[in-house]
Amino acid sequence: MLCGGITLYSPLKNHGCGPGKKVGIIGVGGLGHFGVIFAKALGADKVVGISRKADKKSDVLKMGADEYVATSEDKDVSAVLQDVGVVKSR
Repeated sequence: MLCGGITLYSPLKNHGCGPGKKVGIIGVGGLGHFGVIFAKALGADKVVGISRKADKKSDVLKMGADEYVATSEDKDVSAVLQDVGVVKSR
């Protein structure tokens, strides 16, 4: 948990994750699950787990995410991503 944990904790803390914030965690695999747990523990108002397929949805919601987006399967991904401040690069 040390290296993996700080990899996610540090940017969340440095960017002011906490009450009043909406956080999107892109990629909820080996490191991303720490991001979901930490963002909730820091008190973010909304935490969205974002991954390619829907097979991780139940696990991510059990970890505390408020919402889950499967980018290859959900129809209106852009609205959710904009809500948490993720912008598509050109």
